[in-house]
Amino acid sequence: MERRRSQIEHSRMSFSRQMWWWSAGHWAEEAIEDMRNSGIYDLEVIRPFWWFNHEIRMFCERGIDPQTAEIVKEVIEEQSWKLLQFTLRVVLHEQDSGIQQRVQNCMKHGEIDEQEFSRQLCQHSRIRKIRHGDIAIFAKPFFGEDDETILTWGSSNFKYGAMILALYGNRQKETSFLRNLIVHELGHLLGIGYHCDMYKDNIEGYTYDPSCAMHATCPSSNLCPKCRDFIFQWWQAILATPEKAVG
Repeated sequence: MERRRSQIEHSRMSFSRQMWWWSAGHWAEEAIEDMRNSGIYDLEVIRPFWWFNHEIRMFCERGIDPQTAEIVKEVIEEQSWKLLQFTLRVVLHEQDSGIQQRVQNCMKHGEIDEQEFSRQLCQHSRIRKIRHGDIAIFAKPFFGEDDETILTWGSSNFKYGAMILALYGNRQKETSFLRNLIVHELGHLLGIGYHCDMYKDNIEGYTYDPSCAMHATCPSSNLCPKCRDFIFQWWQAILATPEKAVG
């Protein structure tokens, strides 16, 4: 089978608008295939697709302001409706003793290992056949973030159906930027695996927008047409995939 192009190789190509749309749907199909073959799903215990019930459960670590949680909920519900034409309902679910234990399992030197946490969330959901996504908001940094030039606020992954936010120190007070961040992370959760400036002038029919929320710096809370179209086409492919096709 032909090796899949890396994201960097792909970003150096030129596209028509129609080819960009096709790429979004094709990558969505590849994501489903990866979910089937990578252990996120398996033939014996298939995890139902996290989006089927249009629900995301949110866990907030102690120290997270309720207003912060409300902003996250508001932005995700508003943006999901605009982008998908259905609302991903965000439900506060902080009393789950199981998630508390998974948090403890993923702590390293007082910091959160977001990759391990995402893996444990996925494993738990697969075994329990849970049909929802997850958001976890921590008042701790991500493990290993000791380079002051790299400030990671969030990590999101479509395949795991998980968004993790690291809002330690004064980060919760940056409410304007927080909204930008949530739109950015929601873009990743909904399938965007790139940052907007990876594709500047090589897609016919789109004008490059340096203020798009999908830049790594999250300069605004607005998605450019190129990124909105990508999400729309991605979900056309996702929603056309029956659950029984996995496994």
